[in-house]
Amino acid sequence: MYNKGKQDGFFPQSVSEVAKGFTKKDIKEYYHYYPWGQCPESLLPQISQYYGEANTLAKELLGWIEKHSPAEVSDKYSQPLGDMIKDSDQTLLRILHYPPLKGDEEVDAIRAAAHEDINLITILPAANEPGLQVKAKDGSWLDVPCDFGNLIVNIGDMLQEASGHYFPSTTHRVVNPDGADMTKSRISLPLFLHPRPDVVLSERHTAGSYLQERLRELGVI
Repeated sequence: MYNKGKQDGFFPQSVSEVAKGFTKKDIKEYYHYYPWGQCPESLLPQISQYYGEANTLAKELLGWIEKHSPAEVSDKYSQPLGDMIKDSDQTLLRILHYPPLKGDEEVDAIRAAAHEDINLITILPAANEPGLQVKAKDGSWLDVPCDFGNLIVNIGDMLQEASGHYFPSTTHRVVNPDGADMTKSRISLPLFLHPRPDVVLSERHTAGSYLQERLRELGVI
C-alpha cells in the first residue's frame, strides 16, 4: 500500500487527490514509482526500464527549454535547468488507472479536475482512451488526441516559478466519458520531472518547500 510520508506505493481512490480549488476527489487510483521505493517484483523490470528511458527523454527536453530560454528568463534560474535535476531522487512515475464509471459517481466528480502539475515538466505517452483536455488562453478546453505514438509534454508549476511565469503551467483535466465508453478503463503513465529539494526556484520557494505546500493543498499529506 501507499507510504504517505514518502508518497510511494499504491494509492486507492479513497485517498485520491482533491484538485486545488475543488471539493470532490478525482475518480482515479494510481501507483507511485521511485527507483528507491516499493514495487511489485514481477513488474520491476518493465517499470524501471520505462522510468529510465522516459527520464532520459525528459532531461533532453529540459535541455531544449534551457537552450531556448531568453536571456532575461535564464537569468532568473538559480542554476541551469539541467543541474536542477542532477542526482535528484524526486522524479516520479505515476501509473494511473481511471476505473470504469458506474453512473453513481458523486455529482461534479470527474476523473481528474482541472489542475496544474507541481514539477518542472511532465511527459506522458498518449493514453489508451480519450478524456485529456488542456485549457487554452481564451479559457476554452481543447481535446488532446490519444493516437498511439503521440507524446504529451506539460509545463509544471516549478518551471513557471523558476522562469518568473515566462513559461506558464499547463492547466489540464480528464473528463468523464459518455455512453458505452463509461465501461472502459483509462490508463496513463505521466513522468513528473522534479528537481532536488534544495534547488532554489525563486525568492519564495525551494523545490522542497513548493512541493510540500502543493501536497498539503491536494490533501495527500
